[in-house]
Amino acid sequence: MPFALKSRFYVGVYDPSTYDSWPYFHLDEGVYLSKNKRLCSHKSAIEFDDPEKAREFYASWQHADRYRLHVCPFQTHVEVPMPVFPDDHPRSILRRIESNEPRYIFNTALRWFFGDSRFFLAKSTLAKHRKILLAYGIDINCKPDVLLEPLPSLDEKPYSSKPSLSVV
Repeated sequence: MPFALKSRFYVGVYDPSTYDSWPYFHLDEGVYLSKNKRLCSHKSAIEFDDPEKAREFYASWQHADRYRLHVCPFQTHVEVPMPVFPDDHPRSILRRIESNEPRYIFNTALRWFFGDSRFFLAKSTLAKHRKILLAYGIDINCKPDVLLEPLPSLDEKPYSSKPSLSVV
């Protein structure tokens, strides 16, 4: 399953007579509001999907005039469903290879779909990989019709000229 970042928002509060701004650097150290509108730690704090809802919750709190609000954003990884691709799409082919074949066969197919034709394998190993991948419609001796992402070439040099070095 792929993961995506989801934002959650806590209602953080602080006393303006003591601090000018939100004084806590870590999530665990802060003072927050619980769903019962009581001061608590972040473990008991109420979470919102939208910062505006967090502001509305704070505004309805009876002690809002004595404290100041700090909406604390927090991101977590959540599982998202796998996208559905057609059967002939490279991602579907790679998913079938990943579930049915050893990892090294999957890595060869993945490199091929990325357009990397530099397989550092022995000829006999390359022939075995080709034979297995032909069952999935992949001929690693030819270029792929569709590239997933182009890889930078190892032949490209980041510097156009040699640096001038001198002995001091």
